[in-house]
Amino acid sequence: NASPHTWSPAPLDVIKLEQADVIVANGLGLETNLEKMLQKTGTRLILASSLIDQTLLEPEHHGHHHEAEKEVEHYHGDVNPHIWTNPELITQIVIGLTEELSRRFPNLKDALRQNSGQIVLELLQVENQIRTERNKLASPAIITLHDAFTYFFDYFDIEHVGSVQPMAGKDPAPQQLKVLADTIRAKRIKAIFIEPQMNPRPAEVLAQELGLTVLQYDDLGTVSGAETIAEFLWWNWNALKAGF
Repeated sequence: NASPHTWSPAPLDVIKLEQADVIVANGLGLETNLEKMLQKTGTRLILASSLIDQTLLEPEHHGHHHEAEKEVEHYHGDVNPHIWTNPELITQIVIGLTEELSRRFPNLKDALRQNSGQIVLELLQVENQIRTERNKLASPAIITLHDAFTYFFDYFDIEHVGSVQPMAGKDPAPQQLKVLADTIRAKRIKAIFIEPQMNPRPAEVLAQELGLTVLQYDDLGTVSGAETIAEFLWWNWNALKAGF
C-alpha cells in the first residue's frame, strides 16, 4: 500500500531479505530504496526485468506523450520500469521464473510447470477478452496521474496522451499543466485516473478546472482484490474503460 518509488524497508523487511532463499525483484530502478540491499544478495536475486525481451522495454521518452511534455517527462534510468501491465511481458517473466526456480528447486519442478502453465493460459484468455472489448472502441485516449500503465496502453492500442506528474511524487510545472489541459480539451477526454498510493491532489485540481471525472485504477493490485495477474489485468481494464 505504498509507492515503490518512495517506500523504505523497515528492520523486519531487512531481516526477511537476509534470510530469504530467493528474492524476486522488478529491477529497472523501480525499487529505489532497496537497490543497495538487493545488490548484496548475490545469486539469491532474480530480476524479473532480466527475463523479458529487452527490445520491448519502453524508452525514457514515450512517443504517445505530447512533444512539449517530453521535456519534463522522466522515468527511472533509461526505461519505464512498470513491466507487469503487459500480458506478453508477464508471460515471458512467468516462463523465465519457472525455468530459474525449477533449476534452483528441482523437487518443485513439476508443480512449478503446472502452475505456470495455468497462469499463461489465464493471461491468454484475459488478453483475448480485453482485446475483443477494445476493438469495439474507436479511438480511446487517457490521462493519468502517473505513467504506471504505459505498457498496457501500448499493448492494447490505447493512446496515453500524458501524466499529471512528470515523476512519481513530483508536482507538475505550470507549463506542463497547460499542455495537458490543451490536450484534454483537444481529445475530449472525460476522466483522469489516479492510483491508490499516490497523492491525488494534483489530479483533482486539474479535474476540477476542466470538469473531468476522477477515476482510480490499481497499478499495484492493492485495492482490486485480485488474486492472480489475470484478474489484476481484467479488473484494471474494467476500471479504465469507464473513463473512455
